[in-house]
Amino acid sequence: MRAFMSSAAIFFMLSITSLAEAEIRHVHQSGQHLIDNCDMGAKTGVDSWIPGGICMGYVSAISDMLNTFEDWGYWNSKKVCIEKRVEAYDLGLAVIEALKLLPPSQLEHNAAGLTVNAMTALYPCEPAE
Repeated sequence: MRAFMSSAAIFFMLSITSLAEAEIRHVHQSGQHLIDNCDMGAKTGVDSWIPGGICMGYVSAISDMLNTFEDWGYWNSKKVCIEKRVEAYDLGLAVIEALKLLPPSQLEHNAAGLTVNAMTALYPCEPAE
């Protein structure tokens, strides 16, 4: 019985480790994956709600992160200047359209970095005088 319990405990710990490693591998979201979520979200029907929400939520979260980092003083100057009148939905559409212009090889890169680059190009700040 004791051997069985030891074997079960080892199996359980290895299973948890394998699950944790599997989850870590899926943290990366490529630019193409973000585009795919947005394209699925543009369709009608209940099946499109989740991918569309992931897409718009992702872009909105990157925008919030940039604002927060700027507020905390992580950069000497503002990197992105999105006017307050720009709605989250419109921001998401603009970023995805910019990503679609990139070569496929660049879309393999991390979606967060590509999103920041797109926002920087779409909504540049006026140079400080």
